[in-house]
Amino acid sequence: MRMRLKTSVIVALLVGLSASCSNQTTTSPTTSLTTAAATGPTAESFSSVLGIRGATSHAFNVTTAGTITATLTSVGPPALTVGLGLGITGAGPPCSLATSINASLGSSTQVVGSVDPGRYCVQVFDLGTVTDPLAFVVTIQHP
Repeated sequence: MRMRLKTSVIVALLVGLSASCSNQTTTSPTTSLTTAAATGPTAESFSSVLGIRGATSHAFNVTTAGTITATLTSVGPPALTVGLGLGITGAGPPCSLATSINASLGSSTQVVGSVDPGRYCVQVFDLGTVTDPLAFVVTIQHP
């Protein structure tokens, strides 16, 4: 059963799923935006570099209720497992995660969430496996 992200954030904060690290490394991410047909989903590719014990996020707006998906489509070298999560954000940082997983390179959807219109974010974070800066790409689809 999918949970509404806005409701999930409250639960996530209570159980400590909110992502906050004192040693976060921030880089300048790049984003490419591709819009499908007028009624189709928006696809975005978010690429950046993840630092040791770091986290980096990308915010985006959703104008229609629907489903968000995120997939780690490129990572490394070396190909490591990293944290991948979806959450909400305000006008600026941080990205408050509602759900997250340990993600490896894949072609199938890894994180899914049902959402209402609002401002959301995807975050990639170190699980303690990153020993050198690590390049990655996440593909996001949203209404």
